[in-house]
Amino acid sequence: MAETRLAKNIPQETYDYISKELFNDTKAYIILSSTHNNNHTLMLKEFIKCRYNNLNNKDTIYNNSIKTQSPDCNNINNCPNFGIVCRTPFNLSRKEYLLLKHLSQGHDINKSASLIKCNNKNITHHLQSVQKKLSLTGIDDLIQYAKCRIF
Repeated sequence: MAETRLAKNIPQETYDYISKELFNDTKAYIILSSTHNNNHTLMLKEFIKCRYNNLNNKDTIYNNSIKTQSPDCNNINNCPNFGIVCRTPFNLSRKEYLLLKHLSQGHDINKSASLIKCNNKNITHHLQSVQKKLSLTGIDDLIQYAKCRIF
């Protein structure tokens, strides 16, 4: 499945792999094809942006496999396709993802909760859920992980 390369320094095989993944992901394919009038190049660009952070992270491609990275998106708060076109590492929910994003930017838990419109009970639940998904033991580990790996 030959495809015009969309960025420098990314092997053609990577784009072929991602192109096949997009084609096989029926829900994402339908959404992107309607958004971009079946223009495969535009569909693939958005798919890479949403699911693989524009392939900007050196950890995206490892041992000939491609790992999902955090979406490169400024519309994550309102995106109707969250979890369909874009995906987060460890299948974080939108609130979990946003919580980590705000913590990684230096906001404390209360400010992060306010930014994602969560009360203390829900923020505690989200923190525990993220810690479990990432196999982390405390808030300090969670913040360090967010700063180093996701954002």
